[in-house]
Amino acid sequence: MKKIICTFLLAMTAVFANAQQTNYQAFFETLDKNSANSFKDIMGTENEEEFYQPCTLKPEIGVLKIHKGAMSTELIWEIPLAQYTQAQKEVKAYIDTKYGDKTKYQSASEGTEEEGQIWTNVYELKANERPHQIFQTIYYRNDDNPEKSNFSIVFYGK
Repeated sequence: MKKIICTFLLAMTAVFANAQQTNYQAFFETLDKNSANSFKDIMGTENEEEFYQPCTLKPEIGVLKIHKGAMSTELIWEIPLAQYTQAQKEVKAYIDTKYGDKTKYQSASEGTEEEGQIWTNVYELKANERPHQIFQTIYYRNDDNPEKSNFSIVFYGK
């Protein structure tokens, strides 16, 4: 009986350790929709002493947090690096679909996986205005402190 229980627990650990968001595109659309009012509908009880504010939405993997700055509000979805592979593929497809119109949007990436950091920024282009950042992904690997490694997806409030 102990062997069966241990086998079951080991199997469940593997399942949860490799958990993935089941529907990224719908979740991205929900986050994008909430950016229209700077995430007010999904912001938890604000605490002015905290840098990050809670979010009422809960992803299947990672954590969502909201930062209210003087100039903008950002929603940050941090995904553990061990679970980022599918998220990275899905977010690339989302960027290509949502922001693929080169007359309205511009994207730029810098860094490499070998360097431990990759930043991808998406800007909205408007005539006679500076490009406005609306979306960002960050791959961050910390070899000295692996638990700090993550893949972040950032939506900027409007």
